[in-house]
Amino acid sequence: MAEPHLRNSDLVAFDFTAIRSSDSDNRYYSNPNGFYAEQFCQLARYAGVSDKVNCLGIFNVHPDQNANSASALAQVIWYFVDGVFNRYGDYPIGSRKNYTKFHVHMDEFSDDLVFYKSDKSNRWWLEVSYPSGEGGKYERHQLIPCDREDYERAMKNQIPNLWWKTLQKLS
Repeated sequence: MAEPHLRNSDLVAFDFTAIRSSDSDNRYYSNPNGFYAEQFCQLARYAGVSDKVNCLGIFNVHPDQNANSASALAQVIWYFVDGVFNRYGDYPIGSRKNYTKFHVHMDEFSDDLVFYKSDKSNRWWLEVSYPSGEGGKYERHQLIPCDREDYERAMKNQIPNLWWKTLQKLS
């Protein structure tokens, strides 16, 4: 669920204390709950794969932590770098010829919701039109990263929350 949000980020900041203490043996912050180290690494890879992310910050890391914490930190960095080297380069800027376009009719609207699916990565985007008179002279819509579940909900005539939130930001 976090991948579309990370895909649309320019900067990602991770708090190392969000990893539960049993996975990092963090003696400064002993949180019994939090992310599993595997989940944290997965988030780091999603951030790395994002074509927009150009900066990663990992905070609340103490240099004198034990070897398990250092190992967990090294793995988080490795997964981010692995993601960077495996970027798809499919952020939809300009031509959309390498995307499959889906129109979903909504009973409440005269215009269809438009989804794009990348032929390279199978990732999804939702097109949100600017309200009339908004968005400047040339910009008519904005593509928002989403997931297949947003498309499937729209097919059931359920307006995605992401669409509403984006429309409120654009207004």
